Amino acid sequence: GGQVLVLSTSGAVERVIQLETAPGELTPRPIGIAVASNSEIVVADANNHRVAFVDNQGHVVKSVGTGMRAAGTDGFNVPAGLTVDTIGNVYIVDTLNGRVVKLSSDGAYLREFGRLADTAGSLARPKAVAVDAAGRVFVSDGLQAAVEVFGPDGAYLGVIGRRDGEHIASDSIFEAPSGLSLIGDRLDVIDGIAGLITLRLGEPLADPADSAE
Repeated sequence: GGQVLVLSTSGAVERVIQLETAPGELTPRPIGIAVASNSEIVVADANNHRVAFVDNQGHVVKSVGTGMRAAGTDGFNVPAGLTVDTIGNVYIVDTLNGRVVKLSSDGAYLREFGRLADTAGSLARPKAVAVDAAGRVFVSDGLQAAVEVFGPDGAYLGVIGRRDGEHIASDSIFEAPSGLSLIGDRLDVIDGIAGLITLRLGEPLADPADSAE
C-alpha cells in the first residue's frame, strides 16, 4: 500500500503515513526504514529502486537512485534493510547487487561494503544491516546463513554464525537470518525459521591478514 505505520509501544496504530508517489513511479514498496537525527524518515523503496528521505507527512525531501534497477554510485537493485549511524550516515542493503551502500546524511555516496558472490567477504542475499559504535558493519545474509562483518573502511573482518567461515555449507547457528538490531554489545538477529537469536559481541575483530602473520 505504500504506507508507513506509526505504532505505539503497546502496538496500537497511532498514525498512517502515505508515501508520496511521483508521476510515472510505481506505488512505493517500503521494505526498510529508519529515522534520521533530523527526524526525517529514510525509506528503502524496492519498487522504484530508490532510497527516499521523507517528512512526517510522507512528502519526499530528497531521493537517491535512478528509479530503475541500476548499480554504481547512484543506483540500487531492490534496496532493503537500512540503518543510520550516530552521525547520520545511512547504510542501505542493496539486495540484488550484493552490497551495502553508505550514504551521508544528505544522500551523497560515501562507500560500499561487500560484493555479489557466495564466498567469505561477499554477500549472496543480504537482508539487513547494523552498525556499532566502532563503525563495524554487520550484514545478515539469508543464503549464506550468516552475518558478515566489515570494518569502517570496507575491509572484511569475519563471519558470525558458521563454524567454518570459508565454506557456505558448514554448520550455522542460523537458518534464515534477516532483521538485525544492535544496542551496545548486544546483537539481536531475527531468523525467519529459528526465531530470535541474541549474541554478545566482543572487542572489534582483528583483520584476518593480521591473524595469519
